[in-house]
Amino acid sequence: MNRQNKSKEHRLPKWVKTLQFQLILSSLILFVIVRLSYQWSQFELPYDYQEGDVLKADLVLNQDYYDKKATEALKEQVKYNVEEAYTIDASVYGDAKKIIEDFYIKGNEVRAEYPDEEDFRISMFKYVLRDFYDLTEEELSYLANVDEYEFRLSQSYLYDVLKNVLSSGVSEENVIEAKNSIDAYFKSVDQLPNEMNAIVSKIAKSHVKVNRYVDEQATQKRIEENVKKIDDVIIYSGTLIGKKGDVITTDALNIINDLNLNNLHTFKQDLPLYLKDAGVIILLSLMTIIMQYHYKKKSRNIDFKEIYLNYTILILMYLMTYIFGTISIYLIPIAATGMLISILDDEYTGILFSVYLTILYGYVHNTPLEILVFTIIASMIASIMVYRVYQRGRIFIAGMSVSVLYVLTVFGTMTVAQSSFKEMVEPLLFAMASGVICSMVTIGSLPLWELVFKILTPLKLLEFANPNHPLMKQLLLEAPGTYHHSVLVANLSESACHDIDANGLLARVGAYFHDIGKIEKPYMYVENQYDGHNPHDALLPQVSANIIKKHAKKGVALGKQYKLPKEILMFAEQHHGTTLIKYFYHKAKEAGEEVDEIDFKYDGPIPQTKEIAVVMLADSVEAAVRSMKQPDRKGIHDLIQKIVQNKMRDHQLDESGLTLQEIDIITNVFINSLSSAFHERIEYPDMEEASHHLTSVK
Repeated sequence: MNRQNKSKEHRLPKWVKTLQFQLILSSLILFVIVRLSYQWSQFELPYDYQEGDVLKADLVLNQDYYDKKATEALKEQVKYNVEEAYTIDASVYGDAKKIIEDFYIKGNEVRAEYPDEEDFRISMFKYVLRDFYDLTEEELSYLANVDEYEFRLSQSYLYDVLKNVLSSGVSEENVIEAKNSIDAYFKSVDQLPNEMNAIVSKIAKSHVKVNRYVDEQATQKRIEENVKKIDDVIIYSGTLIGKKGDVITTDALNIINDLNLNNLHTFKQDLPLYLKDAGVIILLSLMTIIMQYHYKKKSRNIDFKEIYLNYTILILMYLMTYIFGTISIYLIPIAATGMLISILDDEYTGILFSVYLTILYGYVHNTPLEILVFTIIASMIASIMVYRVYQRGRIFIAGMSVSVLYVLTVFGTMTVAQSSFKEMVEPLLFAMASGVICSMVTIGSLPLWELVFKILTPLKLLEFANPNHPLMKQLLLEAPGTYHHSVLVANLSESACHDIDANGLLARVGAYFHDIGKIEKPYMYVENQYDGHNPHDALLPQVSANIIKKHAKKGVALGKQYKLPKEILMFAEQHHGTTLIKYFYHKAKEAGEEVDEIDFKYDGPIPQTKEIAVVMLADSVEAAVRSMKQPDRKGIHDLIQKIVQNKMRDHQLDESGLTLQEIDIITNVFINSLSSAFHERIEYPDMEEASHHLTSVK
């Protein structure tokens, strides 16, 4: 039997179990899967498509395409649509104002110099002002004789109307329109006589000149700014370029040539893509393994089964994500990767591999960044929620949390994009379905992973914690003392593991089965001796010690018959470590025999995990405290401290991973629990003594 086991252990070469080989093999398989998914997503093209050829299959883009021609056309259109920038020549109004000012100054001088000689004043007025404007003699005569107030008021009106017209700008196209607006304005002025309005309007119109010009530099700058705002025209992956039977157009052929889709499958053409994909995968694998290794703080290699498990889940989930991603980007069940690995391994590794898959999928399929970010967040939350999960309903709740986060993501991104509610309905439904799919994949595939990789999950542990397990029922019937001892040890161990953040459920189940080897000869163990008869009294100490220490190996053998997992069998094998069976060792020495300690020690090995070490301590202290005749808190405290210190001095805890701080916590849990269970009780008198006592009191 032992030879068969050893041959199985050495069947795989050592290099197969090395981290380097595992990393290379897993990355290679993942690389092949990624490249195959490329092939499945690409449309099949014959070589050298030409314009005018007939498509034999639908032509669908397998990657995003930058349409340079369409982008340039949009930019050209912007150039024609941009409103020209204009500049206004302020000197036109300034010159007009100066001329008007000179006109009125000279007019006022003539009017002031000849106030009473009307004929001479008119003559001088005509002479002095003849070159200013194209005014008739009648109009100049009118101005020479007009009321002083009206003459000055007309000047103010001239300034106002010209300022309004010229400050708005006059182009070649609207000179007439500007002059007409002046006519209309003065026709509405009632502070001046009609004759005066007509003259002033004529003067104002003579100053209407083109003062609004196109600013070429500002216009060009405006065009450049608007061109920068033009987004590149992208034809997204999955877009149908042409249907089967369609003739290839110039635009379609340009896309085919630009994307190098002719001669698609030549190795020389695909080599850069192969190298790029391989580099990304190896880099992600290295980062994941290094971070996982650092987190677990192991000096030895990570268990090769653990690597293969995680990468198998990663590869299968990539395929599933690819399939669902072809339906909708919001349906990808990446979070299921973290959920499965969190349950089967630990939550940190689950988060690492879900991030790995998210980045890989986003790289391969050009997934929007906001989707990737929220996918990572959803995976982290789900991984943490299902770690050490004891109920399948909690897995469903974790899936629902993924759905809620995806729904919020879809709603937020589509609201920002100003999508209508009708456009949101389908993505929202896919987002809700994503979390459900994650839960279904996790719950549905979990038994398969447990079976194939022999993983002991919390859900599987709960099955072994059932008191109706055949071994537990057999232990209760044939060794009831051992059964009750195991239950007490399980309670102590679980409480202690909970306080040091170890696996309390594993410790409980391991404690249930740690003494199953006693089923074969239960009467040889003191907890099952009820009639005061001890068979060891008639045996040599060496024989008794040999019987006692064999229950560890017998427990392993019996556990294998009932297909107990390796993790539970380790409790039966290691819970005594290599401790000395002191009672029979000292008994042999007292008999004057020459004894070898090795004959009185358990075969070991010493505990290799925290949980087994806790069960070892709980097993020792429970049996010791139960044997105390008058237990009190101080006595229990001193006894437990002594037992724990002895285990440490005997180096039984050296390989368990327990720290001194954790050992102190475990010790205090044992002291508090056993002090409560074995406290001193009041000794109640019998009925006759109680009656006599009451009578004497009366």
